[in-house]
Amino acid sequence: NYSSIDFSPDEKLLALASKEGEIQFWNLSLRRFENNKIQAHKGKINSLNFNGDGELLLTGGEDGIVKVWVVETKEQLLQFDAFSKFNSASVLDVSFNPIDSSQIVFATSKATSNTSIFVVWRNGDLDALLNRGCRWLKYYHNKINQNNQISDNLGC
Repeated sequence: NYSSIDFSPDEKLLALASKEGEIQFWNLSLRRFENNKIQAHKGKINSLNFNGDGELLLTGGEDGIVKVWVVETKEQLLQFDAFSKFNSASVLDVSFNPIDSSQIVFATSKATSNTSIFVVWRNGDLDALLNRGCRWLKYYHNKINQNNQISDNLGC
C-alpha cells in the first residue's frame, strides 16, 4: 500500500510512503526495512523526495502539510501548513531544489475548486537555523538552570 517512493542520492536507501501516512526506509545493501517507521501525516502521503545529499526527506500529504525530515534521526525538522495558508485540500507533489536544499517547491490543489497551484518556499539556511536553535537552547539552559555545565554538554 505504498503511495510514493524515492531513492536516496547515494542509492543506499529507499524511502517508501504509505496511504496510512507512514514513512519506511528500505536498506538496499542489507535488503531489509529499518526498524523505525515514521507516522508522518494524517492520511495518505502523496509525494516524498530526498534532498541532494540525502540528509533530508521532504513529504507532502492529503492533510495539506509539507514536512522536512532528518533522515538519520527520523525527526521532523520543518513544517509548512499549505492547508491553512492556501485553503488547500492536499499537497500533490514535493521536490527539493537539487542544488539548494533550502528551496522547496510543492504543488497543491485548492479545497474550493479544481485549480492547482505551485509554491516555491525558501526555508532559509538550515545551518543558520540549527545554529540559532543551539544558541536559544544554551540561553534557555543557562537562564533557567543557572548551570553552564548543562549547556556545554548539549552537542551544539
